[in-house]
Amino acid sequence: MGLLKFISERLDRIRNSEQIIRISEFNKMISDLIKDEEAPFIYERLGNRFHHFLLDEFQDTSRLQWMNIVPLIHESLSNNRYNLIVGDPKQSIYRFKNGLAEQFITLPEIYNPEMDPQIALKSAYFKNAGGKKPLIDNWRSFQNIVEFNNQFFEVFKTVIPDELKSFYEDVRQIPQGKKGGYIYVDSKAVEKDEEDTSHSTESVLNWVNLCIADGIEKGDICILGATKKSCNEWAIALSNQGHKVVSSDSLMVHSDHQVKLAIAYLKWRKNPSGELEARRFAEMFFSLSFENPISKIQSYWKTETRNDGKTFQRFDQNEFIIENFGSKEIFFAPFESLYNLIQGFYQMANLHEIHNPYLHHLSDMLHEFDLVFGPELELFIKEYDQKGKNSSIQTPENKDAIKIMTGHKSKGLEFPVVMIPDLNWKITSNQSKFLLKEKDHFIYQGLSKTSNIDRIKKEYDLEYNQSLLDKLNLAYVMFTRPVERLYVGNYLKATKAGIDLSDQANEFGKYIHTVFSQLSTSEFVHVIDNEADAICFEIGEKTPPTEKTELETNTDFVPVELSDKLWFPDISLRDQLLEDENGLSDAQRYGNQLHLLLSVLTSPKEIEEQLQFHFSSGLIEQAFEERFRSDLNHVLSHKAYVELFQDAEKIWSEQAIIISATETKRPDKIILKKDETIVIDFKTGMANEKHLKQVQVYVNTLREMKYPNVRGIVFYTGDLRMVRAETV
Repeated sequence: MGLLKFISERLDRIRNSEQIIRISEFNKMISDLIKDEEAPFIYERLGNRFHHFLLDEFQDTSRLQWMNIVPLIHESLSNNRYNLIVGDPKQSIYRFKNGLAEQFITLPEIYNPEMDPQIALKSAYFKNAGGKKPLIDNWRSFQNIVEFNNQFFEVFKTVIPDELKSFYEDVRQIPQGKKGGYIYVDSKAVEKDEEDTSHSTESVLNWVNLCIADGIEKGDICILGATKKSCNEWAIALSNQGHKVVSSDSLMVHSDHQVKLAIAYLKWRKNPSGELEARRFAEMFFSLSFENPISKIQSYWKTETRNDGKTFQRFDQNEFIIENFGSKEIFFAPFESLYNLIQGFYQMANLHEIHNPYLHHLSDMLHEFDLVFGPELELFIKEYDQKGKNSSIQTPENKDAIKIMTGHKSKGLEFPVVMIPDLNWKITSNQSKFLLKEKDHFIYQGLSKTSNIDRIKKEYDLEYNQSLLDKLNLAYVMFTRPVERLYVGNYLKATKAGIDLSDQANEFGKYIHTVFSQLSTSEFVHVIDNEADAICFEIGEKTPPTEKTELETNTDFVPVELSDKLWFPDISLRDQLLEDENGLSDAQRYGNQLHLLLSVLTSPKEIEEQLQFHFSSGLIEQAFEERFRSDLNHVLSHKAYVELFQDAEKIWSEQAIIISATETKRPDKIILKKDETIVIDFKTGMANEKHLKQVQVYVNTLREMKYPNVRGIVFYTGDLRMVRAETV
């Protein structure tokens, strides 16, 4: 309690100091505002403006939200105006977001468990003024699928507690879609560990291959799971078989071995002297290319002797780096941004980003982190380990990619083919704890049906029933997504005694198996296997996929690696004066590199450090070293140039100015002073009118941005001449 109070007080302090109101607080604020008023001012204004109200997805509405809207509905009804509430208690899957389906069950009355007399009066009024009408026509799914769901949930209703049956009063629907439809069900006990998904994965691969063989496009297949973890495992298995997959819930970035190698590199860069980091990187590096990476790593273990004569083994980092990456200077090259660091590693390790979406996603993560926090490697690694590794790559939806998502994401969608590979979900979490008040005491512990405290047992029954309903509703959402085909798998852990269906305990799969067992005796199904521990049947026949009215075209951009060749001839003539392979003379190369150095330097004290950094980065040539040192000292010590920086409050080098969605300006220097702004652009060649016009654009842009007294200067480094760029 002390910790919760501390966190609450800190949050209140932050909200007050930052003047922040969270969106989640508005419902509570409105409730506090209207609780003592029958017709508060805010509702009078809304009631005069809006005469009719439509509330959609009502089963996911919280109690607080509904009670805040009740005065508006009451006012509208009192003026003989129509209002509409739409929802389905069978699709209530957001209890964890305070969705309360009991409110929908109670309609047209108002859910009132506290027996509040004021609410009771409005509830009676609502009952007389309204009514409830079930929508029983199903236009989405083929007839066999609708009939299967009718029978499945009718049977399921007989095995759940009585207090949950009201949610499935209107479960039967009348199929209005096309005839046909195919359902395949496989429910059995298998040898597996608690978290083993190999059987569901095997079913996924088999079902997908069968559908493709039947002519079904991959883009028409959607695989639904209860957790991101299971979705991720199915996605990886499909990817390993060469199938394209699109999902926002799976394909976690850290599941890729090349990404793990890149992260191991970043961790070694953070701690270059760390032997543990070096060994981990080497193991991952060799495991990409060698079947037995351990034997390869062992070749770098050296036996050395201490002063006391005892021997020890040491991993030779230097030999490993030199033999595989050339030199330590290359491997530990300086970097200006995390994005450039990872791109350098990809090139070093011969990793191709355009062929691996995981690597591309990691690059995006580093780039976005750079924009907010800069090149803080240690901070990025910490952020990645905490939550970044669980982020998913995003791939475009197309007809060649299989969809994978959680059941919660599928709500409201439909797919020609739906596969549900695993229904054996946990009903409740054994580790969940609850804070309960019993008489004058607070109890904080897990719920148990064997507890000696009656309140604990009662709350256990309540929580168990609600959790069971959550799972049943999620299954209903998933079962009602398909149009043409439905594949269902349910794999229970085998025991010596077989499946004990009398003890359904915490396994939703046992409820499912019980229902399938009863359905298998129906004339509606074709039984493939029907034993106590194994039920397999199918309904309907596999028919060719429905022809689409419009041809779908794949317009995805597919990146390719550019070659180093010129686009026009394979052989081209070159001016004899241009001796460098890039086609630039010594003078041109020197001028460009000097311009680069001047754009980042502000004083002579920085020359040596920046020279060494740019030499090691390969951005400037060692052959020009003495010339650089002489000219830089000459320019940065020039009296007129130094005066430009006096009283500067801030200096920006190569600062981008976004003009529009397609245009960006980047002056070499912007000097901000209290009452003045100076823009400098360095030029190494002859004076040109274009240089002045370029700086004039910078000046006009900064003036539009309301910077004070902006003036522009072109600084010619050859003759140390400054030319003022006047503007009109």
